[in-house]
Amino acid sequence: MTHIAQLTDRSVLALQGADARPFLQDMLTNDVDQLAPATPLWAALLSAQGRPLADMLLFDGGDVVWLDV
Repeated sequence: MTHIAQLTDRSVLALQGADARPFLQDMLTNDVDQLAPATPLWAALLSAQGRPLADMLLFDGGDVVWLDV
């Protein structure tokens, strides 16, 4: 039997295009250059004062970066 949990406080976003990875590299706490198909990354988005705003998992989808936010 399959059990599924509905996580209403999380979303999945897709970022694509030539500027997606450089944009994320400048915005997140982890090194997005290490993202590979077999290596998802955890990262956080910080405010200008350094306070955490959101945490996320990043997945490499080839020409798309998937963010579980």
